[in-house]
Amino acid sequence: RGAIAFPAAAPAKAAAALAPEEIYYEGPPAISETIAPTISILTVVGIIPAAAAWARQAWVRYKITTRRIRVTSGIQGKDMAEIVYPDIVEIRTAKRLFGDGEFVAFF
Repeated sequence: RGAIAFPAAAPAKAAAALAPEEIYYEGPPAISETIAPTISILTVVGIIPAAAAWARQAWVRYKITTRRIRVTSGIQGKDMAEIVYPDIVEIRTAKRLFGDGEFVAFF
């Protein structure tokens, strides 16, 4: 009798090790989303959307990696939302000006 050795267990354990997280994108939203609001400053009503678009440029940061999507926002980055890919059921995309676009993730 005695202990049973499983020689294949060591290679399987090495294969299960996680690869380093690779960053695809890190930065603010696309600058093209500020074009229309900035032009609309010519009207008095356009000041509010322009201020909101530029505040979003200043305070929102995205980090898209091989494992997750992180959105940091607020003054000094106090608010953070993190989504891991297994939680996402569906992703829809939409094209915008200058090759930019947006996507919506469904959980």
